[in-house]
Amino acid sequence: MIRTTTVHHCRLHRALFIVLGMGAALVARAQDWSPSAAVDAGLFTAHARVAIASENDLLVLAVAHAGGGNVQLRGRHQGGFDQWGVMASIQDATPWYGSSVALRPGLLAVGSPGDAAGGAFTGAVHLYAIDTAPGEEQLDLIQSLQMPDASANERGGYSVRWIGDTLVTGFVSRSSFRSIGGLTCFVPEDGTYVTSEPLAIGQISYPVPFIRWFGASIAASGARLAVAAPFSGFESTNAQQNLGSIHMYYRDSGSPSGWSPDTAWSDLTLDGLASCAFERMELGRWGMAFVNGGLIIDQSVRYDGGSGDALDPWMTPMDSSGACSACGLRIVRQNGSIWDFDGAQAPAGSGPPLRRAPAAWCAEGDSLIISTFDPVEDTWRSTLHRRDEGGSDAWGAASVLATGEACDTPSGPILLAPARLIRVNARSGTPCSVPQGMMRLTLEVFDR
Repeated sequence: MIRTTTVHHCRLHRALFIVLGMGAALVARAQDWSPSAAVDAGLFTAHARVAIASENDLLVLAVAHAGGGNVQLRGRHQGGFDQWGVMASIQDATPWYGSSVALRPGLLAVGSPGDAAGGAFTGAVHLYAIDTAPGEEQLDLIQSLQMPDASANERGGYSVRWIGDTLVTGFVSRSSFRSIGGLTCFVPEDGTYVTSEPLAIGQISYPVPFIRWFGASIAASGARLAVAAPFSGFESTNAQQNLGSIHMYYRDSGSPSGWSPDTAWSDLTLDGLASCAFERMELGRWGMAFVNGGLIIDQSVRYDGGSGDALDPWMTPMDSSGACSACGLRIVRQNGSIWDFDGAQAPAGSGPPLRRAPAAWCAEGDSLIISTFDPVEDTWRSTLHRRDEGGSDAWGAASVLATGEACDTPSGPILLAPARLIRVNARSGTPCSVPQGMMRLTLEVFDR
């Protein structure tokens, strides 16, 4: 390993939550994004995991649950000008099929952690070729990817991400000594995809003995890669000691995987409610994103919604009753080659304690967008924050995205691309004309 693993000694400090100041603090300015389409995506089983991906004029919506999954490939101008009609749709009875999706020109990767080729929940990634020519098979399964020694309960495909022509995949329940989880790269070779060596899990310089769910979320930027293991901690069966850990990598052509460990970090924060106990802090459970100047990490503290105490964190859309008031974001700044984890801050400043749907945020470059629920006003809003808005290196509120109908809750994932923003709304409840146990999803598309 060229670089040694470095971790600053963690100061014992209270968690920093993201809380969004609205009202007078919001700068009045022109709307950065304008709505161009609202697409009724259909009726789905409630408590499902929703994922989206977009590339040029293609959009993928995946809805996964314990009874299977549905993946839709949609195209702009399909069915009318600026419409996003369905070009191809795949339904699969495999549990949690479509839990993750990744799109690149000509190829779609669909994560299916419930695949059972090597036993229950072995997991796999299904690779589809995309052909948009009329009369052609628009989604053609060309390969199913697994680890060569895949076995039961590895949950392969829980996370997927393209880095160039390499597909990085999380196997979050793959077991090794004191570690659960793994990350591998599938690389093209002679017209097919083969696996490289799994990434080595970096050592943390102080004793967090168990690394769990390594690979639950992935972020990449150029020569940098960040991997979250949100259930790392002290006791392997005690959810209240889930501190989480973040593992940083750099490109290394001499490494079998192409990546070498750089820095690993966990947050030792004392629980003020219990003497000599650590506070549960699930770092990166819902995602991470590189931005200009740093890395934004999702943080849940004592999250109790949707199997919160189980080490089986299927992500579900959250409504106003289940929004997570303790969910926050932290930004870790990079100064040269040094990552200032101990100086991690809440990127959007301070304000009233709003509730956030865990999946409903995204960041890219100098922009951060977050959907929150105001329990006092009983309303949701999506706020755009910009770096340096209101001060140097601040992430001030710049504008609020237009909201749709009252029943449409923007609690699903958000995708921010250079020229397009996609937001997923979830509608539920009989007052909103949705049968009990179901949800209706709407895709809102905004253009600059």
